[in-house]
Amino acid sequence: MMLRFKLLIILLTGIIITGGTLALFQHFTIYPRFIALEQQEATKDLLRCERALRTELGHLHALTHDWSSWDDTYEFIQQKPLSYIDSNLALETFVDAELNAIYFFDAQGNIFWGKCIELKKNQPLSIQPLETKKLAKGNPLYIDIGTTFPTSGDISKTGLLNTEFGPMMVAVLPILTTENKGPALGTMIMGRIITPDMKRRLREQTQVPFDIKLIENTFKLTDPESDTKISITEMGKSTLVAGMLVPDITGKSGFLLETRLPRNILAQGYAAMAMARNAIILTGLMLLGLLLWLMAATIVKPITRLTGHVLVTRETGNFVGKCYGGRKDEIGILEQEFDRLLETVAAQSRELERELGIRKRIAEELKENLKKYRLLAENLKDVVAAITPDGFIQYCSPAIVEFSGHDPEDIFGKHSFQFIPENDDRLKLIDMVEEIAKVGDSRSFEFMMRSKSGDTFPVESTARPVMEDGKLVSLHCVFRDITQRKKAEEEKNRLQAKLQRARRMEALGTLAGGIAHNFNNVLFPIMGNTELAMMDLTKDSQAYQNLTQVLQAVDKAKNLVRQILSFSDHGKEDANLIVLKDVVEDFLVLIRASLPSTIDIRNDLSGKGGLVSADPVELQRVIMNICSNAAYAMRESGGILELTLVEQDITEFDMNTSRKIKPGKYAKLTISDNGPGIENDVLERIFDPYFSTKPVGEGSGMGLAETHALISKYGGDIKAYTEPGMGTSFSIFLPIMMETKDLPWAKSPGDG
Repeated sequence: MMLRFKLLIILLTGIIITGGTLALFQHFTIYPRFIALEQQEATKDLLRCERALRTELGHLHALTHDWSSWDDTYEFIQQKPLSYIDSNLALETFVDAELNAIYFFDAQGNIFWGKCIELKKNQPLSIQPLETKKLAKGNPLYIDIGTTFPTSGDISKTGLLNTEFGPMMVAVLPILTTENKGPALGTMIMGRIITPDMKRRLREQTQVPFDIKLIENTFKLTDPESDTKISITEMGKSTLVAGMLVPDITGKSGFLLETRLPRNILAQGYAAMAMARNAIILTGLMLLGLLLWLMAATIVKPITRLTGHVLVTRETGNFVGKCYGGRKDEIGILEQEFDRLLETVAAQSRELERELGIRKRIAEELKENLKKYRLLAENLKDVVAAITPDGFIQYCSPAIVEFSGHDPEDIFGKHSFQFIPENDDRLKLIDMVEEIAKVGDSRSFEFMMRSKSGDTFPVESTARPVMEDGKLVSLHCVFRDITQRKKAEEEKNRLQAKLQRARRMEALGTLAGGIAHNFNNVLFPIMGNTELAMMDLTKDSQAYQNLTQVLQAVDKAKNLVRQILSFSDHGKEDANLIVLKDVVEDFLVLIRASLPSTIDIRNDLSGKGGLVSADPVELQRVIMNICSNAAYAMRESGGILELTLVEQDITEFDMNTSRKIKPGKYAKLTISDNGPGIENDVLERIFDPYFSTKPVGEGSGMGLAETHALISKYGGDIKAYTEPGMGTSFSIFLPIMMETKDLPWAKSPGDG
C-alpha cells in the first residue's frame, strides 16, 4: 500500500475516532441531560395536575363541611322535616353544586336519606358502597363518630372512590351544629363523579392533557424510593408517558394520574446536536484536505523517491549509486544513512555468500544422515519419540498410528499427560525425569497409556537423556506395547494359583479320605455295641433313650464320613443313566414341605435335559446342599427359589468360562435365589472344605465342597454367580450321555 494511502487512512481514522468520541459524548452525556430535563418538566406537569385534583377535593370537602356543620342539617337528622328536603335536596341543588351523590347516615350507621343521580340525564344511579343500608366498619366511607364530641382529632375523609361510572371525588364528615359542636348525630357524604367535562376543565386549567384511571398491574415506578410515586416511560422518540400514583379515600394507591406529552425538548436537542455535528464534520474534511496536501509535498514525495531507489537496488542487486539528494532536513539524513547502509550490506553480502557455501555442504550432509535415521525410526514397530523435560512431544514416529490410533500430526506439540490416565503414573514419570536429569543416564519404566478410543493399555518405555552443559534438554524415548506380555503374565499367575489350589485340594482329599476310613472303623464298634446293649434294655428305660441318642450321633458321624469320602473321591456309589428332570421333580416334592412359607419355589423344567450318568441320591444331595444354603440366605426376609433346566452346547470358544469340562452337549441346572448375595472375597472360597460363614453349630462347611467333588466326579462343573444385594445363582453342568426323545425306558430315580 502506498504511503499516501496509509497517511490518508491514518487521518481518516483520526477523524472517525474524533467523530465517534463526539457521538459517544452526545449519546452518553448530552442526550441524558436533555432526557433528564424532559422528565423534570413532565414531573412538574404531573404535580400541577395533582395539585388541581387536590384543590377540587378541597372544594368538595369545604362544601360538605358547610352542610354537615349546619344547624338545619343537625335538626334534619333529629326530626327529618320535609321542608329541609324540599328546599335543600332538590334536583337544582345537585346541578348547581355539580354533585352526583348526597347521603345522610344516623349515629348508628343506618341510612337516613340518600340520593345519587346522573346530572345530564337526571337519572338515578346505583353506586357501591353508597347503596348500603348500614355504614359499618370495613366500608371505605366509614368514620367513627364516637358517642361524644368533639373527638381527639379530625375524623373526616376526603378522597377518590372507584365506581362503575369512573373515579368519584367523595367527602365524608360528621354531622354537627353550626358551631362544630356535638354530639355528632351521624355522617354526611357528598360525591362528585369525575366526568369528561370535569377532566376537560382541569386540563384547560393545568394546560396538561392528563387522565385519571385505575392503576394497572403493569405499572412500575421509575424510582420506588421516591415520595412522588412517579413513573416516566418513553414511547418512541415522539411521546413521553408520565404517570403518578394517587391514593384513594382509604389512603392506598388505587388510581393513576397519567399524561402523554410531546418530546419537544428532546427534538430540539437532537436538532442542535445534528447541526453541531455537521459543522464539525465539514471543518474536519477541510482540515483533512489541507493536511494531505502538506504531507504529500513534504513527506510523501521524498519517501517515494527513496523507495524507488530501494526497489531498483533490490531488482538489480547492484549496491552502488547514491540516494542522497542534498536535503538538510530529516529526509536528507535518512538518505545519507541509507547510502551508508547499502555499502555495509554490499560488504556483508560477499561474506555471507562464502558462509552460505560452507553451510550448504553441511546441510546436505545433515539431510542425508537425518534421512537414514528417520527411515530407521519409521520402520520400527516400537514408537520412537522426542519429548522435552516439561513433557511436550517434539517428534513421534508413524508407528504411533498402529500403537494407539493417534496420528503423529495430532500429538505433535501436545503434553504427554494428555495420553496418560489421571493416576499415580504421572507422579512416577515426574520423579523419573528428575532422576534422569540428576544422573544423566537412561531409565526404563512401565505405565498405562490412553489410546485415541479412550481405552488404556500397558506400555514399557526406555528414555535416554540429551544433555547440554550438564542440563537436560530433551528425552529420546522408545515405547513398546506390553499388553500381550501382561496378559501372559496374568495367565501364568492364574494357572499357578489354580495348580496350587488343585494340589491343596488333592492333599486335603487324601488326608480327609484317610481320616474318614479310620473314623469309620471306629464308628462300627460303637454302633454295634450300642445296638447290642439296647437289645438288653426295655424301650422305656433311661439307658435305652441315652443309647438311642448315641446311635443318632453315630448316624450323623456316618453321614459326615460319607461326605468326606465323596469329597476325596473314595465313595462307593455307582453311577447310572438317569433322567435329570425326574430327579429334580422328585426333589421338589420332598423340599416343599421343609421350606418356610415365606420362600416361594418356582421351576422351569421344560428343557430336554437328556440322560446323564450319575447317582440319583447323590444328585439330590447336591441339589439339597445348594437349596439349603439359598433358604438360609432368605430366612429373614423370604424370597424366591427358582430351578431351571436347559440343554447347552459348550464349544471350544466357551472354554474360557468352563475350563474343567470338554466341549459337547450338557444339561445345565440353574438354582437361583434373590437373597443378599455373596461378597467377592467369600465367593472365591465357597468350595473349600470346612469353610462356612454360618455361626458355629449351624454348618459344617462341607456342603458345597461335597457338591463340587460330586459334580467333578461325574465329569461336570459347577459355577457360582452373585451380586451383593441381588441374589446368588449356581449353574451345574452335567454331560448328556444320550437324548431322551427316543428312549421311553430312560431310568429315573424311582426305577431303582
